[in-house]
Amino acid sequence: MRPGPTHSLTSKRRTMFPWEAAENRDANRIARPAYDGGLKDQVMENRAKKNNEKAARIASDKADDARIECERAAFAAEAQAEIKAQRDREAVVAQREAAAMERYNQAAQPTREQQIAAFQQRREAHVDAEAHKTFGARVHVQTEHTGITDRPSSRVHAPPGGASSFSLAHHDGSSMAPRAAPPPRAPNVAQPSAAAQARPDVANDQMAAAIRARAQGSSIFG
Repeated sequence: MRPGPTHSLTSKRRTMFPWEAAENRDANRIARPAYDGGLKDQVMENRAKKNNEKAARIASDKADDARIECERAAFAAEAQAEIKAQRDREAVVAQREAAAMERYNQAAQPTREQQIAAFQQRREAHVDAEAHKTFGARVHVQTEHTGITDRPSSRVHAPPGGASSFSLAHHDGSSMAPRAAPPPRAPNVAQPSAAAQARPDVANDQMAAAIRARAQGSSIFG
């Protein structure tokens, strides 16, 4: 029986992969030195590639570090210049403040601290003052500006017709002296008679005499 086309396809299918070839089926027939050399070359190539990438990365980092150091030096110089300018401004302000304070002291004007100290001293000086005294020590009695007084001219203390023993002042009974009675009233002047009324000159003389007598009787200096 002759082999058909199916047999030829099967034989081709068996030999279409490298490991199915007759020379590759036996592991001992493979050239190990050439295979090992190829693998070693691949490993060394990959290692060299990684080393080159690492070296490039390190060089880039060093370049960045150098750039940052240069920029830091420039920024530090700018910061020191700004600090010096700020110190110069503070010195100018201090000089102006000292000059203003000197002019203020020359004008003999007390400072705020001196004013506060003087006010505190005044407050401490009045700590032991009597609490019942009024501010300014003007009102010494409670009857001021009330119309009540102990003067003899008051009708409360010296009413018409006699004196009063009432007094707002504090006195004991032994030291109280009786008040003087008011002066007596002037006596009544007799009215002119009918005969005198008939004569106008006599009536005028009598009226003048009555006025003088009444004036003398009511005078406080009589």
